[in-house]
Amino acid sequence: MFNLSGVELDASLCNSLAGLADLQAQIKELHERQAQQDVLTIGNTVEEYIRTVGSIKTAFGQRHRVWSQLQAAEADFQKRQSYLDKVKRQAKTQQDRLAQMNADLADAEKRCHQLRLEFEETGKRLKLEFDRFEREKVEDFKASVETFLEASVEGQKEVLRCLSSELTRS
Repeated sequence: MFNLSGVELDASLCNSLAGLADLQAQIKELHERQAQQDVLTIGNTVEEYIRTVGSIKTAFGQRHRVWSQLQAAEADFQKRQSYLDKVKRQAKTQQDRLAQMNADLADAEKRCHQLRLEFEETGKRLKLEFDRFEREKVEDFKASVETFLEASVEGQKEVLRCLSSELTRS
């Protein structure tokens, strides 16, 4: 538009084209500023969500690890208990060996119990964190969208002000 206004011979058309070029430059600047604000507003929220999802993934990985350990400990406990029952039925072992096997079985049962508690506690923590995430992140997202919309409305108002000032000037 600037180039076109420079080669136009009619002064009023030249001024109008120059004014239109100024207006176009102002609108472009407003749109660029609005785009940067949008990236900051929505981008930060999305980035935070990505980090949160990564943390949740890690928490589920931890919960799965504990669950796997619990399954292995329960299988070990069942194996030991079966072996102890078999030995008791055969009644061929010595009393010391039987006492040792009872102690090993008690240890395996204790390990199962501890892992079950850890698994349940991990599940409870995950549930609490999801509840907190739901409350906080919904509010954060709502605030981000409101900020985004307000900035968009203000940008459009500024475009309209530029247009009206250009029209009154012409």
